[in-house]
Amino acid sequence: MRLNFIEFTDYLRKVSFEGGSRLSFLANLLRKHVNQDNVLGFYPKNIFVEDKDVEVYVFEDNKVTIFLNTGSQVIIKVLKYEHLNRLELQYEKKDQMIINLEIRFTTGDEIVLNNALDANSNWSDKYEAEIQGIFTLLKKD
Repeated sequence: MRLNFIEFTDYLRKVSFEGGSRLSFLANLLRKHVNQDNVLGFYPKNIFVEDKDVEVYVFEDNKVTIFLNTGSQVIIKVLKYEHLNRLELQYEKKDQMIINLEIRFTTGDEIVLNNALDANSNWSDKYEAEIQGIFTLLKKD
């Protein structure tokens, strides 16, 4: 089962645990800068991991928009697929399936997605499916 962008942003806006206001601010920026009709995939990194900056990757037809929430600020970066240089997908079977996707751009930018490191164990299966979907999306070009 893939993650749903609209449900995710709704969740962020309603979240009431510690740091909730920070995540609500991120949700508002996602709604402001992303046309939900254009979202082909998205990946919320570290949303369920403590002591790490939250990153949200929004994959559209020809670009990925990155929202980096450092706590005190949100940085928005856009990378075009025309600069995509390399995709590497790795599977490792341990207690759970671990999937790692490295996305490299000619600009020197790199995105690394890992279902075991980017989420808690309750969400790793959904993150695994999302990583596979992102890989399929990006390799078609």
